[in-house]
Amino acid sequence: MNAENPETSLDVSVVSRIVRQRKKWIVLGTVIGIAGSLAYLLITPTSYTATARVSITALGAEPIPEGRSLSSVLDIPTERQLAASALTTEDAAATLGDGWTADELRSGLAVAGDPTSTVLALSYTDTDRARAIEGADALADSYLTVRSDMVAERVDGMRDTITDRLQDYEEELEELRASGLIGTATQVRTESVESGIMALQQRLATLGDPAAEAGRVISPAASTPQEESPVLWRVIALGVLAGIVLGLILAGLRHTFDRVAAHPEDIRDILGVRLLRAQAPYGEPERWTAAAALAHHQHDPEQPLLVLTDEGNADALAAADAIAATGRALRVDLGRDRADVLADLGADRRAVVIVPPTWAKADLDDLRDDIASMGTELIGALVAEPRATLPTAGR
Repeated sequence: MNAENPETSLDVSVVSRIVRQRKKWIVLGTVIGIAGSLAYLLITPTSYTATARVSITALGAEPIPEGRSLSSVLDIPTERQLAASALTTEDAAATLGDGWTADELRSGLAVAGDPTSTVLALSYTDTDRARAIEGADALADSYLTVRSDMVAERVDGMRDTITDRLQDYEEELEELRASGLIGTATQVRTESVESGIMALQQRLATLGDPAAEAGRVISPAASTPQEESPVLWRVIALGVLAGIVLGLILAGLRHTFDRVAAHPEDIRDILGVRLLRAQAPYGEPERWTAAAALAHHQHDPEQPLLVLTDEGNADALAAADAIAATGRALRVDLGRDRADVLADLGADRRAVVIVPPTWAKADLDDLRDDIASMGTELIGALVAEPRATLPTAGR
């Protein structure tokens, strides 16, 4: 079994503590996220997207080679560009008439198509459901019209070229026949011209009417459900998710830049000792009995236990009294001058600290360093109730 990565465990522990200690910030972030999503829903008009589907065929002067699928002949990316082109939107705007512009149609148009399929989906978005349906249908019809017109122009050009070439062959054939020349070369040329005429006539016959084969609308916009945007549940869900993330960020920033050790875990981490927790709510007589017993556990009864106490807090005084009642103890008021506090410390002595979670982190750092520099072993910390501050005393 693989051992747990210490860095990963530490990161999870830090995040877990932030979540526990800074719930209000996470709730605040969530409320902001929900409020933002509701504001977005209020200011954003509802839009409708209608989709018309078109099945297209391969157009051109040449028949589809045998053994090849229709989708392999069609260039779907090019067809998508043609469907979204200015030619299509301008034709649709002209068909729809007053109240429609090519720019408006182009901004609301979206074209989708699978390269392996011969079906294109033309979607149009508008704040009015009826206009969305009308626009999608008009764009689909205009796309087929533009598509067939473009191929028709190419076919007409090819037809003119073939016709001109046929006329040249026919004139040459008449000249050969009128010349009365007899010989192998004349005969070979005559046969070649006749073969060329037949080939061009056959090719001319294969040029069909592209307008009849451009494709067809297989699903009008009205026959498919219209999509509404924004979707209420999706926007609110995104707002909640974004709010939670925002709350975590705010909680992390508050945790990082908080100068006060506002939670027992902060005091524990700064002092680097075990927390001796109260066993009863604030005001109960037996609140610190168990913590006092733990403080004296394995301590030399001949040596008094140093009790470094914030005597500006009534609950801290109650904890100090409980420790003194359990065994030998020497109380040291942390509100005194720093030099006087240091004078009470000494090597080979043990101490506990009793402070409320209102101390600055920098002050706790200094206290920890002072205790260590004097050779005193710090064995535990008790965290007093912050509401029990004495009104006439303070650090």
